[in-house]
Amino acid sequence: MIRRLFCLSFVLVCASTAAGTSAQAASQTPALLGMLVGTWNCTYESPKGTQTSSITFTKANDLWLQDTEHDGAYAGRPAHDGAGLFGYDPKGHQYVGMGGSTLPGDFGIGTAKASSTAMTMTFIGAYPPDPTHDKTTYTFSSTKVTSLDSFTEKGKAMTGHGTCTKQ
Repeated sequence: MIRRLFCLSFVLVCASTAAGTSAQAASQTPALLGMLVGTWNCTYESPKGTQTSSITFTKANDLWLQDTEHDGAYAGRPAHDGAGLFGYDPKGHQYVGMGGSTLPGDFGIGTAKASSTAMTMTFIGAYPPDPTHDKTTYTFSSTKVTSLDSFTEKGKAMTGHGTCTKQ
């Protein structure tokens, strides 16, 4: 699930935490969140094949974005839709992503310890918990996001990489 951009799509930090610190949060709003608003076209490649997707981010508040996406068929999985949240937890000094899709059992949460100004970070699967077998490093710019993914499947170490460009 972390392999879905941000969803990864994207981690249970209470929305009330963000709402409860609105004055403080406004001064801590990460530039990354503003850069992501819009629609992105993505391609992800791994030993299992190539997947294309389209992700749209909208601002939920100063610390959270909502995302909707459409993922193409990939490695025996049918095309499907997903939704999630991506944001910054100033108390935990981490980015958080959570999301799910229309496929049964397809959901996840990931966290990345990083400062609010970070433009590169590594997400680790927080739920289902698998800190040693599912890590994705993202590098962000205003027009491009790249990812490098490492995971274990059926006891075999695998890697993948992705690129998203802003429409």
